Amino acid sequence: MKSWPSFLPNEFTSSKQLLRASREYLSQNTDYEFSEVVALSNSLLSQLSQLNSAQILADYPLDLSEQQRDVFIQQLYRLAQYEPIQYIHGETHFLGRSFWLNPSVLIPRPETEELCHKLILQLQAKGIDQNTNPHLRGIDLGTGSACIAISLAKELPHLHMSGLDISTPALQLAYWNAWRHDIRLNWIQGDLLDPSSLHFLSKPWDLIVSNPPYVLESDRKHMQANVLDFEPSLALFVPDEDPLVFYQAILRLAVQCLKPGGLIAWEIHEKMGEAIAQLLQKSHYTHIRIEKDLFGKDRFAFAQKAR
Repeated sequence: MKSWPSFLPNEFTSSKQLLRASREYLSQNTDYEFSEVVALSNSLLSQLSQLNSAQILADYPLDLSEQQRDVFIQQLYRLAQYEPIQYIHGETHFLGRSFWLNPSVLIPRPETEELCHKLILQLQAKGIDQNTNPHLRGIDLGTGSACIAISLAKELPHLHMSGLDISTPALQLAYWNAWRHDIRLNWIQGDLLDPSSLHFLSKPWDLIVSNPPYVLESDRKHMQANVLDFEPSLALFVPDEDPLVFYQAILRLAVQCLKPGGLIAWEIHEKMGEAIAQLLQKSHYTHIRIEKDLFGKDRFAFAQKAR
C-alpha cells in the first residue's frame, strides 16, 4: 500500500481520526482561526465521505478508495495554500441552490444573497411573480457564475433574465449553471466600460441588477490571501480616483436600455452609499433607497427610472 504523509493515519478508516489529523495540519501550517480550521476540515471530509458532521464526530467508518485518499491529501494541501474551499469543491450554495464555481468568477458573498433576496421580495410585492406578461425582462450586469440571474429567474418565472459579462470562461460557467437548474437565459458578452461592445443592447429592460467591481485598489492591503491570490481581480477592484466607474457606465447604458419606471438594484461599497444616492438623483431616478446589510453597513442601492 502507498505510504501517506506522516500527519495522516495510514488506514483512512476512522472519520474522527482523519478529521483530527486534518485540523492539526491546518492549525500548524496556516494562519486560519481555529473556527475556520474546524469548518474547513469538516467541509473537506464531509464532501469526500458523504458523511455529515454528526456522523464524522460519531466516528462512522470510512471506506475510501486510494483515489479518494489522494484527492483528500491534494485538497488539504490546497487549503494550506489558502485556496478558497468553494474553488476546491467546485461549487457553492446561494439562496438554497448549488452553483458550480471556478476561479474565473467571484465566490458569492452573503451580502449578494441579501441583495437577491431583497430584490425578489420587492418584485413579488409588485406582483411580477404572478404577472402573465411574457415581455418582462431583466439583465444581470457582470453576471459571473449567474447565481443572481438564475435565482431571480427561478423565483420569478415571468421575469426573463439575461446575463452579461466580459469574461468568456465566466459566461461558459454561467451557461452550465443554467443548464444545471434547467432554465434558459440569454447570455451576452460585453464590456461595460466599452460602449462600442454594447451597441446591440437596444431592447429595453424592466430591471437592471448588478454586483459590479467596487473594492478600492487601496483596500488590497487589508485583504486576505485567499481572495487576492485566487479570485479574479477584474471582478473586484476599481481605481481609488474613480470608484463609481461601473455604476456610471450602467447608468449610461440604462438611458437607452431601461424602461421608464424600470428598476435598478445594486450591491455597493459600504462607504459609497451617499455618493451612489447622489449619482442616482443626478440621473433623475426616483424612489432611491440605500439599505444596510446584516452587519449594518450601506450595501444595497435601489432606484426607479423616472417615467
